[in-house]
Amino acid sequence: MLENFVEVNERKSTENQQETIFKIDEQHEVFSGHFPDKPVTPGVVLIDLFKKEAEFFFQQKLQLIELKNVKFIKPISPQKNSLLSLSSSFSEEGEFIKIIGKAFFQKELCTKLTLILKKV
Repeated sequence: MLENFVEVNERKSTENQQETIFKIDEQHEVFSGHFPDKPVTPGVVLIDLFKKEAEFFFQQKLQLIELKNVKFIKPISPQKNSLLSLSSSFSEEGEFIKIIGKAFFQKELCTKLTLILKKV
């Protein structure tokens, strides 16, 4: 269902950080149900994007184990030329990966979170 929701515009990685800028498809089907008259990106979609970015960074499948301190500060409403930026800091402890992430929409902070993922 989330196929083609975003397109990567730019991705920068360092030793333990990654920043990715996406263009959101404002016509994507997810917006027809969430919500038809005032579309907003579902929070679960943002969480999934952070997980997928971690999988790209580590080049392996990961399983979401725990959500911590998830704050949706501002809604992400689709518009023409909508740019979403995810900033992730990673730390590893054994088979677990911790992500401290921030999402910016049109350069404004909209989400802060901490995720715990497990290598599978």
